[in-house]
Amino acid sequence: MGGQAIWVLISGILATGVFWFWWQRRSLLRQVDQLCSAIDSRRNSLLSRRAHPSIQRLFSIAVQLVEDHTQSNQAKSDHLTQIETTFGNIQEAVLILNASNYIVLANQSARDLLAAGRSVNGRRLERVLRSASFLDYVNRVKAGQKLPRQEVEVSQDKRQFWFEVSGTVVTNAVDDERITLFVLHDITRLRQLEKMRKEFVANVSHELRTPLTVIKGYSDTLVEDHDSLDAEARGRFLEKIQKNVERLHLLIEDLLTISRLESNPEHVRRSLANPADIAREIQDTFQRRLENENQSIEVDVGSDVPDVMIDAVKVSQVFENLVENAFRYAGEFKRIVLSVSLDRERSLIVCSVADDGVGIPEQDQSHLFERFYRVDKGRSRDRGGTGLGLSIVKHIVQLHGGQVSLDSELGKGSTFTFTLPLEQQLVHH
Repeated sequence: MGGQAIWVLISGILATGVFWFWWQRRSLLRQVDQLCSAIDSRRNSLLSRRAHPSIQRLFSIAVQLVEDHTQSNQAKSDHLTQIETTFGNIQEAVLILNASNYIVLANQSARDLLAAGRSVNGRRLERVLRSASFLDYVNRVKAGQKLPRQEVEVSQDKRQFWFEVSGTVVTNAVDDERITLFVLHDITRLRQLEKMRKEFVANVSHELRTPLTVIKGYSDTLVEDHDSLDAEARGRFLEKIQKNVERLHLLIEDLLTISRLESNPEHVRRSLANPADIAREIQDTFQRRLENENQSIEVDVGSDVPDVMIDAVKVSQVFENLVENAFRYAGEFKRIVLSVSLDRERSLIVCSVADDGVGIPEQDQSHLFERFYRVDKGRSRDRGGTGLGLSIVKHIVQLHGGQVSLDSELGKGSTFTFTLPLEQQLVHH
C-alpha cells in the first residue's frame, strides 16, 4: 500500500503541474491576444495585475508605442489640416506628393484643375493626371534638380488645358518624411486668348490684303498705262478701286466697333426705349432696297411690348445687321419679318429677324457668330460682307444681358432670335 500511495501522490503532483503549465500558457496567450488587439486598434488597454512581469513590461512598451504612434498620426493630421487650410483659399493649384507619388494633399484649385472638383487625396498622381512631360518634371524635382518653371499642356477628359508648374522637395518636420510640393498656375485662358489673337491678326491681314491688292493693281495700271487706256477702261478700273475702298472702309468700321465693344463695355448707354419702335424704323430704312414687288419686309409686334432700358443705337445696329445679312445671303427671298414680343414668364423681350431664303447648312450654323466666318467665302466678299456683322450682333446682345440664336433649314429660310431682359444688367467682359 505504501508504494501505491506514493505513486498516487506523484501522479497528483504531475497532474497539478501539467494543469498549472496549461493554465499559465492559456493566460499568457490571452494576455498576448489582448496586447495584439490593443496594438491593432491603435488604442490603450488595461492588463491584469496577475500578468507575468515580462508580459507587463512588454505590454507597457507596446502601450507607449501605441500612444506615440497615435500622437504622431494626430500631429501629422493636424499638420496636414493646417497646410490644407493655408492652401485652401489660394487661387494657385497646390499638390503635395509623398515618395511613392501618392497625393498627400491637393487644394480646391488643384481639384478643380485636375479632377473637376473631385477629391484626389490618396491617389497616385499617374492615375489623376496623364501627362508624360509633367511626370518627367516631377521625377526630376524629386531627384533634387533645381528646375525653372515649366509650361505643361494636358489633354484630358475631352478638354485641353495648360499650366505652369514649379516644384520643390520639403522635409516633413513631424516624421522627417520627404515630400514634394508643386504649384500649378493655370494659363489655359491666356493660351486661348493668345490663339484667338493670332487667328484674329491672321484673319484681319487676309481680309485687308485682298482689297488692297486689287486697289494697288488697278491704280498701278492707271498710272503706268494711263495714255494707252480708253475712257471706258479707266472708268471700269476706277469703279473697281472705289468698290474695294468701300469694302476697306466697312471692314475698318466693323473692326473699330468690335474693339469698342470689347474694350469698353461701359460704353453701352441705356435709356428707356421700345424695341418695337426700333424694328419699325429698320423696316422703313430697308423698304426702299426691295428689288421687286414680290419682296416684302414686315413687322410683327405684340400688343404688350413695354419700354425697356437699352442702348437704342446698338439694338438698332443688331436689327440692321441681321436684316442686312438677310439681304446679302438669303438669296431670292420673298419675305423678311421682324418680330418683337414679350415673354412674361422669363421676363424677356424676344426679337427675331426671319427670312424665307435659301437657309444655312447645319454644319455652318454653330460657327456663324465667329469673326470672319462665312458660309460661302467667295460670294460673301463679292457682296461686300466683312464677316464681322454677326459677331457684332452677338457682342451687343450679350452686353445687354441677352442671348442670340439661329434656327435654319436649307430651302426654308433662317430665323435669328435675340433676347433683351426686362431688368437690364450691363454685362462686363
